[in-house]
Amino acid sequence: MKKILFVDDDPAIHDAAERVSRRSDCCLVHACDGNEALNYFLRKRDVDGVVTDLYMENDGFKLVQEIRKHDKQVPIIVISGGDKYGDQYLLDACTHIGANLVLEKPVSCDVIFKYFN
Repeated sequence: MKKILFVDDDPAIHDAAERVSRRSDCCLVHACDGNEALNYFLRKRDVDGVVTDLYMENDGFKLVQEIRKHDKQVPIIVISGGDKYGDQYLLDACTHIGANLVLEKPVSCDVIFKYFN
């Protein structure tokens, strides 16, 4: 079973991801913002992948940068649901700083978890 660090500030997204993860042979560790996620990641270092929202407290862009300073291999998916602040530009920039995949919301959780299997 793959352990995925799932980072989003929307509880409804967490609930949907949790339901789908059970069908996808993935176990989720939830974090509500980039700080919580980074603290977990650095403390445990036991995840097989990271899925992070782009816009939240201590945003996903910063989280990708910080994770890549410590781990060059763990797969990272960035998701985003809005076209604010030049969303497409930031999504493109995420691939340049180390995200393996960027997806725009709404996105099927099945698509996300298939990436890790």
